[in-house]
Amino acid sequence: MPKCAVFSIIDEARPERLRDHFVLVIDVLRATSVMVTALDNGAARVYPVETVEQAFAKRECHPGALLCGERKAVKIEGFDLSNSPSEYTPQAVAGKELIMTTSNGTRAILRAVQGGKTVGLACFRNALAACRAAAASGLDVAILCAGTNDKYSMDDVLCAGALVHRLCALGDFELDDLANHALTLYRLGKDDIKGALSQCLHVGRVIAAGFAADLDYCYAQDVVQTLPLWRDGAITALTEAK
Repeated sequence: MPKCAVFSIIDEARPERLRDHFVLVIDVLRATSVMVTALDNGAARVYPVETVEQAFAKRECHPGALLCGERKAVKIEGFDLSNSPSEYTPQAVAGKELIMTTSNGTRAILRAVQGGKTVGLACFRNALAACRAAAASGLDVAILCAGTNDKYSMDDVLCAGALVHRLCALGDFELDDLANHALTLYRLGKDDIKGALSQCLHVGRVIAAGFAADLDYCYAQDVVQTLPLWRDGAITALTEAK
């Protein structure tokens, strides 16, 4: 029976603990929601980097690429796009390469690729598509929550529960304790994600930064079939037949 483990912060996910796993990385608010949106709207690929300096250096090798991301939930000076999914329209990103750095999500992705056999990006919006691919792989599954500033973040763990719920509907998995914890949270809150996360500290930060409108968008469940996958040093889209 394959196993499913949830990691609530990046530091828990040491590369050796991810080895031979299908790793699903979550940063609901908002990095993985943004990357799912960008690739679903036709972006060619996304290059995640850890620092702002690395982003500018990367663009020297990809002069047509868009610089994307945030620090403290707001757009970085000199960048083309922030971390709001509302900016990643087909008109803005179709056919484009994106170079992205965020406070938490891109660090989680770069940790996942150090150990995972396959690395995909998940959020509420593509939860079922992500779980179908993970279940079909036959691999043990690791769900890596980006967290917020190296701390547990309820939004990511609730989404991890959404993934566990779908994985268990697709097959039999042996769950670790945090996977069971996340599943319990999701079962309690799945019919009102916004209400369940109303006291989440990171949600409050997003609202304070002026992006309250992003919440409903990021909380919508199973509305796209696109699964971003790490391949050949970048993130590209695997899209299910509709």
